Amino acid sequence: MNNRGVGGVTYRFVLLFCLYFGLFYGCSYFVIGITSPTHLYSSIIHERLDFISSFRSLLLHGASALLDILGITNQIIDHSISVPDKIRVTVHTACLGIGILSFWWAIVLAYPHSLKLKFKFLLSGSVFLVGLNILRIFFLAYIYAVGIGTRYSHIDHHLVFNVIVYLILAAMVIKWLNASPVKPAPKDESVPVPVIQK
Repeated sequence: MNNRGVGGVTYRFVLLFCLYFGLFYGCSYFVIGITSPTHLYSSIIHERLDFISSFRSLLLHGASALLDILGITNQIIDHSISVPDKIRVTVHTACLGIGILSFWWAIVLAYPHSLKLKFKFLLSGSVFLVGLNILRIFFLAYIYAVGIGTRYSHIDHHLVFNVIVYLILAAMVIKWLNASPVKPAPKDESVPVPVIQK
């Protein structure tokens, strides 16, 4: 049976991508829903499997550290990073980038490359995407902290960030699909010439 689709993309790859994406995205929002007191709350999962809160904390502390480097006083309050008397940036669930990360993980794991190459792209891509999100939170807090944020308050920063990230993500996907594993150097298979000593 021919399992190849349009343009050489296999049905197996598409199926695996959908399964992985559904798994990562679905599990993440399941944890969000079941660790929220306003939904189907589970104290056991909240205490042991609430990786969403840890991930949100990573984003907030990363942005806070960048503000500290620039000497801007700030503090983390619940789901927000606050610059006193200036701005309070709240990192909602939609700001975590779960969909983007789920997409990246799914396409890397589903595409038939070596495990070593998958690990390399999975790790580097994840760090890069998380880093972009930290920079977004930092930049939003920074421009209001220095007093220029009101000039750009009419701009939808969510839309701008999404456009930039999706363009970068598209370039990352193209690079991943065209990535070639490093091939070992060819062995010298030449027949040694015998040396005759007199």
